[in-house]
Amino acid sequence: MMKNEKRDVFISYHGGGNIEDETQSSYKMAEDLRIYLEQRGITCFLCKNENESDFYEAIEKGIKNSDHFILVACNKSSIEKSTWVREEIKQFDGLHKLGRKPNCLISACIFGSMTESDLIDINSMFSTKEVVKGREGFERLYQMICEKKGLVPKNQEIIKKEQATQASQNLEKMTAEELSCVFLDEELKDHNSFSNEELLGFCENLTERLKCMTTGTISQDCKNIVEETYNNIISSILKNRCNKNVMKVIGPAGTQKSFVLQLLYLWFLKNYDAHNYEPVYIHCDIVRDIQNSKGEKAKVFFDNLSSILTIGAGRQPLFIVDGLLNIVVEDDPLDFAAKRIIDNYNAYCIIGVNNVFEDNAARKTKCWLVTSKYSISMVLSPISLYDKEQCIRYIRTLSNLPVDNEEEVYDILNTSGLLTIDEFLIRKVLEWYEENKTPDLVDIFENDIINILNGDSNELKAGAKFVFNFAYKTDTLSFNEPLHKVMLRTISRSPVYLHCLMAIHFCNEIDEYSKTEDLSFFSMVWPKEVTRFITKKINKNANLESTIVRIAERYNDMTSLGQSEMSFLLGRIKSPNSKARAEILLEKYYNEKKECIKRKIIDDKYNNIPYSQTEYKQDLFLLRGISVSLIYCGNIGALYEYLRFLIDNDLANLINRGFHLEYYGDKRFLPGQDTLDYEDNPAIGQRTLRILCNSIENQLESRRERPAILLELFTIASLIQARIEIDRSKVSFPIVPYIKRFCNLSNRVMQRLSITDDTVDAFFKMATKDFEKYRDENMRYYSPKREMCNQYLSSKDVKRAGWVMQNIEDPESIMEHMYACWFIGLVYLPDTDEREREYNKQAILNMLIVHDLAETLLDDIPKYEKKNYLNYDEKENETMLSMLLKGTYQGMSTLDKYIEAWNSWYKRADINAMIAKDIDTLQAIYQFLLYYLKYPEKFSEERVVNWLREIREVKTEKGKEILQELILNNEIFLDVLDEYKEKI
Repeated sequence: MMKNEKRDVFISYHGGGNIEDETQSSYKMAEDLRIYLEQRGITCFLCKNENESDFYEAIEKGIKNSDHFILVACNKSSIEKSTWVREEIKQFDGLHKLGRKPNCLISACIFGSMTESDLIDINSMFSTKEVVKGREGFERLYQMICEKKGLVPKNQEIIKKEQATQASQNLEKMTAEELSCVFLDEELKDHNSFSNEELLGFCENLTERLKCMTTGTISQDCKNIVEETYNNIISSILKNRCNKNVMKVIGPAGTQKSFVLQLLYLWFLKNYDAHNYEPVYIHCDIVRDIQNSKGEKAKVFFDNLSSILTIGAGRQPLFIVDGLLNIVVEDDPLDFAAKRIIDNYNAYCIIGVNNVFEDNAARKTKCWLVTSKYSISMVLSPISLYDKEQCIRYIRTLSNLPVDNEEEVYDILNTSGLLTIDEFLIRKVLEWYEENKTPDLVDIFENDIINILNGDSNELKAGAKFVFNFAYKTDTLSFNEPLHKVMLRTISRSPVYLHCLMAIHFCNEIDEYSKTEDLSFFSMVWPKEVTRFITKKINKNANLESTIVRIAERYNDMTSLGQSEMSFLLGRIKSPNSKARAEILLEKYYNEKKECIKRKIIDDKYNNIPYSQTEYKQDLFLLRGISVSLIYCGNIGALYEYLRFLIDNDLANLINRGFHLEYYGDKRFLPGQDTLDYEDNPAIGQRTLRILCNSIENQLESRRERPAILLELFTIASLIQARIEIDRSKVSFPIVPYIKRFCNLSNRVMQRLSITDDTVDAFFKMATKDFEKYRDENMRYYSPKREMCNQYLSSKDVKRAGWVMQNIEDPESIMEHMYACWFIGLVYLPDTDEREREYNKQAILNMLIVHDLAETLLDDIPKYEKKNYLNYDEKENETMLSMLLKGTYQGMSTLDKYIEAWNSWYKRADINAMIAKDIDTLQAIYQFLLYYLKYPEKFSEERVVNWLREIREVKTEKGKEILQELILNNEIFLDVLDEYKEKI
């Protein structure tokens, strides 16, 4: 390279150990790129082609004298190991930032396993968005360089000539409407004969379906989503808000995604004279079918499109490209081909996406058109079968079903084992129902897949393993492999086929366990749809169930995610012998997890062994899974204990809410993550609340209440509480309708069930009473904290009844009494006591500061008068719990320890409660002596003796020690005590 010789492009690559091995080297691709560019007049620097003796000096000159930079990379690890490549990136980017290369292109051509996100990981400065994939990206690189240099691409005429030649061999010239008609559904192909009313009927019916399938996208008063979307698109284009990328519709087969786009296409035709756009509708799945029948790759269609398509004069093309995958599949680069034709036409773009691998975030980022930003987005989801109201509403929009009654259709679907429905699934299940009368989730879809594979069980096993590895690991999918092609086309029909294949693979691994003893397949949490398939399959096979139980013996050898999945499966075992053993294991792991959490908390507090918040949350989530499985097994003790735990532990309560939000679909769940997001997002929750309310309603109507009904009812209350106490602007849906439903359901459940746990019973009574108040008084500004303070702080004005009856002037208030008890404990109680293993000073102080709080509402009744009041103690307990259980509201979690304190005080459950009671007695005696010294005339001798005989009620060693120091040895009381010594 001559000194100061200018080059257009510096091409950077990694050589690897064997420069000809593409798995280790990107040189061959870099050399092909150099040849491609130089044939088109673009000069390149590629180090291996230079004759410099000094390798590093050559690179430095090349970077300095080149206008643009292209990295060619095949995998992340090779680049990470290559110091000089990272230095090249850094050096060139540095010159750009210094203004030495002001209009440069910094780009990358990736292939193999390399992804765009890998580039940012390699070097934070390499954050360009100008990334292309493989050889098909060469043309785009050439065009970008020409744009930077202000040149007209020299090869455009050659390319168009080649395209025209290919087109003449394959397809005839077609208008946009003729081409689009090839891809329309049969019922829409004859659209030219539709009346306005017929088209409107299609649109209105579609609108009703979509209202069930998407949240927040369609207002309930909308009659024609197609017309509304059309108007929004025209508005976006006119206001230049969309940058040519207009709209994206995401949804699996059966969710009406394609129908939305096809009707939108027809609406553009219907209003053809009102705009200057030429709509073109193309479905990639049909493109693949057509090209496969001709033995050609599908991308050839897009390469030929500009030659075969006739656009109306003066019209701007608007491509509606349907059936794009969320991934880029090797040898099927339709995404790049579609983008190229859109770019060539400088056209507007609307896309429809099949989110087959929606759970695989890494693969999803590979699709060029899908990852672009669009001014309008619509996400269509299957409808949860838990949401009966929405399901029946959706079923009503479908015609030609073999069953006339929507309720009966719903019952058939609900017993089939599905979790969600869409049109495809409804018709598939009912087709099976017509033939077999007993639709079964596993049989329906597994039989379909077997038939596709011509009954080859080995192919099914291999295909299931491949799809699992592709979806959740790193295996590559190639259309050159027949099985790969069949599997992708199968799961593209509906995500349910993917879920079925995942379950088949999982059960195959369980079958292999006796040979391999391999636990690696228990290393992730599966999506709920997959676990439904898995449980259905294992319940049909007693051997699988017994193997699951045998694997569960190694619970502690599993990852936390594997433990979570195992606890779920153990709770769903059906065969009697395996079920009995499963419940024993669940109880064992339940007790172990509780003790583990306690030990870690103690070690963190006292032994300097950190217990991170992440680890704590993970443990709480695992405890939740085991608890719920025990509840599903009918363990009522576990139900009450878990509900009390949720009441006492705000973080566990938050995790429970977050889990339900994920399970019922308000919040996204991604399997395979190291740490799951268990947080409760207050902006969402409408779907979860609706489904939980419907579930309880269905149980009450059928009179088949499961033990879990109380957990569902508690979760509704908790979700509402978390949304009452925050800024209302953060809640994106009206909460009052769900408050009304909860009050109704809670009253009915309480009438139907006998709740035997005082704390749980008190919680539901408190929540119902609070919510009824909120509902009836329209309390927009309701604050449980403020109400708590209004109640508690009034205790300073409520005088102790005994002193009032004694005619003491300005007597002690309830608050003063509680504070005095607390202060005595604070001063006299030691921090620790080796003689009393259960001794806990803080627990005693917690009891003393709240023990008479209920008297602010019930009135203070002297000890000797309480026997005349019916059930006073029970009312006091109920009132106290009602007040303290407000701690279950968001942000009041510090009250949980006082619930425990009150329960211990009320039941005199341990030594701490007994000591607290002694201090309560001592404070009363102390206060009496102060009043007697000040007002001796107000106390008869009998009254004095009775008060002093209260000393005998002090039972504990700690109480007696305080008695001795605070009262018996107190010089201000010595004369009184000495005077009455013989009588007490």
